[in-house]
This record gives sequence, C-alpha cells and structure tokens, in this order.
Amino acid sequence: MELLTKEEDQIRKYLLGSSEPGEVEDLETRLLTDDSFLLEFCMLKDELVDDYVVGALSDDDTARFDAHFLSAPRRTRKLGFARALAVRAGANIPELPEPDLIPPIPVTARWQQYWPVAAALTVMLVAAFVAWKALQDHSQKPSVADQQRIQLESELARLNDSNSELPRDSIAMVTLKPVSVRGIGEDRRVLLKEGVPTVVLELELAGDVYESYRASLQTDEGVDIATIQNLKPTVDANGRVIRLKLPGKHLLARGYQIKLSGLAGSGSYEAAGLYPFQVVKD
Repeated sequence: MELLTKEEDQIRKYLLGSSEPGEVEDLETRLLTDDSFLLEFCMLKDELVDDYVVGALSDDDTARFDAHFLSAPRRTRKLGFARALAVRAGANIPELPEPDLIPPIPVTARWQQYWPVAAALTVMLVAAFVAWKALQDHSQKPSVADQQRIQLESELARLNDSNSELPRDSIAMVTLKPVSVRGIGEDRRVLLKEGVPTVVLELELAGDVYESYRASLQTDEGVDIATIQNLKPTVDANGRVIRLKLPGKHLLARGYQIKLSGLAGSGSYEAAGLYPFQVVKD
C-alpha cells in the first residue's frame, strides 16, 4: 500500500475508529467547513472500501474495519456493492460473512452542535434555488418587444401570402428604387391617410434576380423591426419588382428602410438592395 500523507492518515484512522478524541472533533469540524477536505474524505472512504474488498488491508485494519466502519448500515450496503463490482472484474475475493446489523455509531457532540447550522444552510440553499428558478422562468418569457415583433411578423406573413389580394382603394402604394440607383429628387414619401390599412411598396430589382427574397423592415438607423420570408418577384411596367405589403397601423410617421436579400443557389442570402422611405401621416 502506498505511503499516506499526514492528512490522509488522519482520515483513514477516523474511518477505522482509531483516532484520538481531540482529532475526531477537529476532523469533523473541517468536514463541515472545508469543501476540498470533504471531497478528499469521500475519495479516501471509497479507497478504503476497495482495499477491504480485495484484501489489501492489514489484519489490524481489517479487524477495525469490521468493528467500526461496518457498524453503519449504509456503509455495509456500499461494501456489498463494491464486492459485487470486484467479482464482475474477476478479483479473487474471499467469501466474508455478512456483518450483523449494528446500530449506527452515536453522533458526537460536535456534530450535534452543527446540526442547526446545517439545517439553516439547507433552507437557504433551497430558497436560493427557488429564486433562481423563478428568475430563469421569467427570463425565458418573451418581452413586450418580442411579443410585438412576433405579432407584426405574423401579420406580414398573412398580408404577403401569394393568395392575398387587396382592393385598390384600401392601400397606399409607392414604387422605390434601391439607393444605389436612386435618382436626384426622387420622392420616397409614403402618404398614409387615416382609414388606409395597408402600404404596398413596389421594390424595383437591380442586378441579379433571385427566385426568392427576404425583406427586413428596419428603422432608418438600421435597427431590425421584422423580417418577411419567401417573397417572389413579379413583372410589371417597371420591370421585375418585389411587391411588399405592410400593415399601416404598425407604421409611425418616421423614416424606415427595407433591406432586401436574395436566396442564392448555395442556400445563403446575398444583398439585393436597400430601399429607404419616409412615412407621412395625413
């Protein structure tokens, strides 16, 4: 058996019941206050069981193990489990009689002194866990802004469905060119009168034409408000365009822009134009 450090030797003596009375109280105090020491204690306890199972203990330590360590029923069950594992591994283990069920060793006065502290710490830990769980659940709920975005994107998907048709008198329509080919003095205002629920933007396409597009509605500072997927180009008097319908009730009297992206054959989106416009309410 390898040489033990002084600390390991103290733990082993404690487990075998051969510690001095003063050492017992000091060791139990450390178990309550020192996490690293508690971890080392648990590891050495498992090693002690393994040594007993494979017959690596001295005769004196084996006798102490039988008389002291096995006095706790839970440790006896742990020994049985370790013995079963060793048998499966092919270890040559002598058959040992099952120890009689002996009542657990009486808890020392030092342990009884710390029981109220341990109970209080347990309550605090449970309360902290409950509070953390409540905060986590709250953080997973969508914010008001997220809910508004979800509602807007749902309405945009409905409006821009290929089967969705609107009467001409219920829309405000404007044709926009991308900023790269914007003409001098081009009017980019959208006049939104009261009672007109829908704005239709006809976005003229320049450069490559894709089979499908994605449009991001943004503020004029470039902050995303909502995204519309799977827009198909159509042909009118201005050439190929993307006809985009926006719900008027969600638009404020301010500047916006549409960032258009085309779906390439590789499955990625490529920039297809930027279309700023100004909403003016009557």
